[in-house]
Amino acid sequence: MRRSAGIYKRGTIYWITYVWHGRQYFESSRSSKSCDAESLLLKRKTELGLGRVAVRPSETLTVNELLDSYIAQIENLATQKRYRLSQRVLTPICGMCRITDVDAFTFDRFKDFRIKEGVSPAGVNRDIAVYRAAFNFAVERRLLTHSPLAGVKLFNEAKHRKPPRTISFPEEQRILMCCDVRLGLIVTVLLYTGMRVGIEALRIKWTDVDFEDAVITVAQSKTAAGLRALPMTKFVASELQKWHASTRGISEYVFFNPQRPSIHIQSVKTAWHNALKLAGIPRFPIYQCRHTFATRLAGLGVSDRIIDQLLGHAPQGVLRFYTARVPEYLRDAINLLEKLRTAKTGHSSVPTIGRTGEPVEKGPTLIN
Repeated sequence: MRRSAGIYKRGTIYWITYVWHGRQYFESSRSSKSCDAESLLLKRKTELGLGRVAVRPSETLTVNELLDSYIAQIENLATQKRYRLSQRVLTPICGMCRITDVDAFTFDRFKDFRIKEGVSPAGVNRDIAVYRAAFNFAVERRLLTHSPLAGVKLFNEAKHRKPPRTISFPEEQRILMCCDVRLGLIVTVLLYTGMRVGIEALRIKWTDVDFEDAVITVAQSKTAAGLRALPMTKFVASELQKWHASTRGISEYVFFNPQRPSIHIQSVKTAWHNALKLAGIPRFPIYQCRHTFATRLAGLGVSDRIIDQLLGHAPQGVLRFYTARVPEYLRDAINLLEKLRTAKTGHSSVPTIGRTGEPVEKGPTLIN
């Protein structure tokens, strides 16, 4: 049975919504029967016509309550945690306001406030994106007739974003020589697979690594498109095999925490910056290894669609262009990368620096 306009369901309870003097109000029927909600809505409309309705503003959600409801229905716990941070910074501005009392100007003031606090335009945009999704959620559930963020513009991040940093092959060699075996392997995997650092590379397990077919399966990623099978270069496969032989049985994770082998490493930020310092290279994020991977493939003439597929942000329709031959194209691209590395470096293994400053082959170091 089709429900009347102004009636919606929240959980098992039916609610009604109506407009009075330009403001929207919401009220629970306190019943799981739609007929009770229809009766209540008819009663309120009659009272409105007679001018004696007793509005109940307390029935309208606050901004914080809306964000709580929106975040609670998100499955990914890491995403929930990230959205809670955005909720926390909005609370002093309008967290306790009713969702019908905020407008575009509220969020324009929020943007100005955050910029004055020193937050980057990209950071403010991430916060606004959360609020926009939450208010769209409210519109979908008929809690609002329209979103107050509909007219709020995002900052142009391109004007403020630092240009990407590409790692040259000589820099790659200098960096790897200043890494311990574990960090060096992480950097190598990032440079020659294009994986995201925290959400993908650091979480891979040995069960995700197929040495026979030379493929790494990315089982956890930022998006559904990120779940993919990545061909390995011979160099990456060889280095991973050495690490597997040296750490066999210690952990199910490839890059395990040395203090707690049952979990993976959470971050290599400090170790990475220390390696850059030893190499005499100005600091930049390890994420640029991913950009370097894409840049090298583009320089070799690899198709943008193949690069997108390898990076894990390919459009859903990409498969219809390549069908069953996608793995073959991905493998061809990785083989080109292997040939380029060999041509630029002239060898297939990278020595590390010992205490005396002479190149030596080190065993796995379990401490940064």
